[in-house]
Amino acid sequence: MRRIAAISLLVVFLTSNTEFHELMKLGAFVSHYAEHKVEDPGLSLSEFIRIHYEGEVKYDEDYGRDMQLPFKTADCVSLTAPCTLPVASLPALHHPLPAVKCARNFFARTVRSLSGCTDIWEPPKSA
Repeated sequence: MRRIAAISLLVVFLTSNTEFHELMKLGAFVSHYAEHKVEDPGLSLSEFIRIHYEGEVKYDEDYGRDMQLPFKTADCVSLTAPCTLPVASLPALHHPLPAVKCARNFFARTVRSLSGCTDIWEPPKSA
């Protein structure tokens, strides 16, 4: 049961945070890695990822094939716009609220010493 829950949560996470068409390019990733593995049998997966995803884009002979890899292009951008519906049950304010003027400036206070409050912080005395 835990395995099913974990797989379900992983699928929900991946589909909500990843563009689906990028996941569909995983087959191109595997086949391109296999092509590089034929050319260089000592190539590791981490080295392949470093070559294709780290640093600047390299314009070599397989540039077109490299651009078919997942997360190499940003060709699909989704925009979300918040949509709110008016609520008819809220009463409309017919009279504006009165403006409150504060005669006191809270930022110009002087800092008072706490020396007069020492009796609060003293431990109880025995009688």
